[in-house]
Amino acid sequence: MRRAAILLSLGLGLLAFGAAALPLPRDALWLVVRSCIVAQNTIGSPFPCLKVDAGRGAEPGYAIVRAPDRSTHIIVTPLVHIAGVESPKVLRDGAGAYWRAAFAARRYVIESAGGRIGESAVGLALNSMDTRSQDQLHIHAECFRPDVMAALRADRVPPGSGWHPVRAVIDRERYLARAVSRDDLASGNLFEVVATLPGAGGDLSRSKVLLVEAGDHFILAATRSSRRSIENLLDHGCSRTLKQG
Repeated sequence: MRRAAILLSLGLGLLAFGAAALPLPRDALWLVVRSCIVAQNTIGSPFPCLKVDAGRGAEPGYAIVRAPDRSTHIIVTPLVHIAGVESPKVLRDGAGAYWRAAFAARRYVIESAGGRIGESAVGLALNSMDTRSQDQLHIHAECFRPDVMAALRADRVPPGSGWHPVRAVIDRERYLARAVSRDDLASGNLFEVVATLPGAGGDLSRSKVLLVEAGDHFILAATRSSRRSIENLLDHGCSRTLKQG
């Protein structure tokens, strides 16, 4: 009976999240996470996730999932139900762990690309409440389109200088960007940084967020126009990135 329950749980997760050609219910990712937790706790395997980390101390747990559309498209999501960026939970102590987990998960993107790209080619992205397709907080780790990478790095935003307009229009939207240090990522909470976006007033619900490596620091970019999904900025399969390299 217990084995049957496990298999049923796994099956539901795969059916909900793996059928990429079908419209996915908005709780599909959460069903997958629950399946992974059951599998990890009962048979010692996170399948269908790549990894389940229970967390430690103030650091919350997370799951790493390979998205059904491309092998290089990696998703990091909490082990608890958090609907999205609008949740007050993202501003609590420890929520920065989700960004750190996504940053570490870049290795799965690199491995899936056959090791032919470097870490700096992989960015992190987060949709707003209006542009996401799943009602479970998740951060994308994937290659960005080369033109998006170039646009974000071109302005050379100096560390400690606050938010600056990105000169280039990215996917028909205007972004603001600021530099964040490796220490900010390692010990801080980038959700709190995004909450300081001019005009946001601490409201993250409309914020769409990008993070890219830029030498010895990172560029954090965000927009509150949120008309288009972050998916438009991703280079699924890293095909354009590989061609450029």
